[in-house]
Amino acid sequence: MIVLYLNTSKGYRVLEYLIENKLIKIIFAVITYDDKNTFDNSYDRITYICRKNNISVFDKYHKLVIPTTYYKLAIGWQFIIKDTSNLYVIHDSLLPKYRGFAPTVNALINGERKIGASLIQSTEEYDKGAIFKQEEIHIKYPIKIQTVLKLLEETYQRLSLDFIKTIKTEKLIHLTPQDENNASYSLWRNHNDYFIDWSWNADKIERFVNAVSFPFEGAKSILNNITYTISEVKVLNDVKVENRQIGKQIFVQEGKPVIVCGKGLIRIDKMLDEDNQAYNVNTFRNQFK
Repeated sequence: MIVLYLNTSKGYRVLEYLIENKLIKIIFAVITYDDKNTFDNSYDRITYICRKNNISVFDKYHKLVIPTTYYKLAIGWQFIIKDTSNLYVIHDSLLPKYRGFAPTVNALINGERKIGASLIQSTEEYDKGAIFKQEEIHIKYPIKIQTVLKLLEETYQRLSLDFIKTIKTEKLIHLTPQDENNASYSLWRNHNDYFIDWSWNADKIERFVNAVSFPFEGAKSILNNITYTISEVKVLNDVKVENRQIGKQIFVQEGKPVIVCGKGLIRIDKMLDEDNQAYNVNTFRNQFK
């Protein structure tokens, strides 16, 4: 039997996939929580599908007694699970690279051409556990995070199904230790990390805007003391700017502002203020911060 710790749309899609593959009977319970930082309505969807299929579902604060022989699998989970016995997790990277927080977002910002997910055994030190299985995803830029998350959902489904089929047939779980020589870490992100750094090159800014777009808060920048959310941009060929000052508007193209970056130019195709009102270009004298 297995207990599933589920959050985000990835957790929901895995549960849906296991139900489709007639594996309800191996699920002892589902534990979930309402994450106010995402907008994918996954909590409601997870609880609904559990009740619809007579699967026991509990909030993370519920003290569920889990038999010691049962397995546990955490997907999209962002809290510490104290009992790590028989606990496995799926992490959004090809470990040992990008251990830690927001690995997919950070990998996309960095322009990684190959990302993926790893199903690993949980350990006291996060994301250091031996690997059950990994799956790669090849990325072609530009790409929105929502598209990547859908690809990851499918990856999670396959990894979870392989793992549960293995424990269901009582096969020995073969694990491969991580290579510490190749390890890297990914730091957590907060509200301040959504602001664009105009000293970056235009390609990186485009990747950043796409990586933190829906279902996340979206890329931010301040203009005339107003915080705008920027959701659509286009990289343009650079021009020689004798007195290059990042964040300044240099052109208006198709009625949209073109901004000087550390290297290259970027056109802002869609930006909304805090009242969801679109920005209208009425002057060249703009500098984003």
